[in-house]
Amino acid sequence: MALSPSGPHGLVRTATSVLAAFAVILSGLGNHRAAAAPAPVSAGSPSGHHHQSLDTRQANIGKPVAFFLAGDSTTAAQSSTGGGWGPGFLSTLDTTRGATGRNFAKDGATTVSFVADGLWAQLTSSARLAVAEGRDTFVTIQFGHNDKNPAKGISLDAYQANLARMAGDVAALGATPILVTPLTKRLFDTNTTPPRVDDDLAWQQNRTLVAAVQGGFPFVDLHRRSMDYVNAIGPASAAAYSRVPGDNVHINARGSVVFGRLVADLVSKNLPRTGAWIKKDAELTGKIQAGVPA
Repeated sequence: MALSPSGPHGLVRTATSVLAAFAVILSGLGNHRAAAAPAPVSAGSPSGHHHQSLDTRQANIGKPVAFFLAGDSTTAAQSSTGGGWGPGFLSTLDTTRGATGRNFAKDGATTVSFVADGLWAQLTSSARLAVAEGRDTFVTIQFGHNDKNPAKGISLDAYQANLARMAGDVAALGATPILVTPLTKRLFDTNTTPPRVDDDLAWQQNRTLVAAVQGGFPFVDLHRRSMDYVNAIGPASAAAYSRVPGDNVHINARGSVVFGRLVADLVSKNLPRTGAWIKKDAELTGKIQAGVPA
């Protein structure tokens, strides 16, 4: 199942209205655990009976959480070539109570290269250990910015399938996958009044949500929420989060705090059991919800 594109640049201009029709389903599935694990995405993925992984996950609920982040440069740490929400999100974890996390995201990564480069094997190994230690373990999976590059040769069907397989790998470990739609860019169409984000990631948002719905995997719609926020504050304020002037894709340290908080709030909402392990910041959350610069 996929939404039909329309409008310039092949964007899914009608996706909002169609996705709205799925709102009830999506909100429910945001707190739904996987019912079955698709085939592993890599040869080193775990095997075993799925009911055993569900039993493990249930046994670890209420224990200190562990978060492992998979993604591209829009999740990765700030650097000379990238910068994402990952560090800001990890800073929200209450480490004083035993919560922990690690960011495996890499600049330039796709759903294919992340596996081929061995990062997925490293992440799943860490997640497996956390599960064995009795931690309530989560893996966020956010790709799309590089998968959409025609030079990568990754079709939308392959992108969706890769996300589903990665989520299935995580579920088979006894951990909880969270599919994350891509962080919005901050490139505005100045021909509109007021200027609105020129969205070229709507297909990737769509396919991530479809992978979540079809697989029964938890998700957060970061794309929609981050775009809503960026549209609300406008081009000038949004530019303040750029890694360097003119970089409309990557975010600086403050941007990581802001969008990391946005992810943390979405995770807490869709997976309430994580809330006890995520520190609150009522002031920042309030500004994001109000659509004002933070």
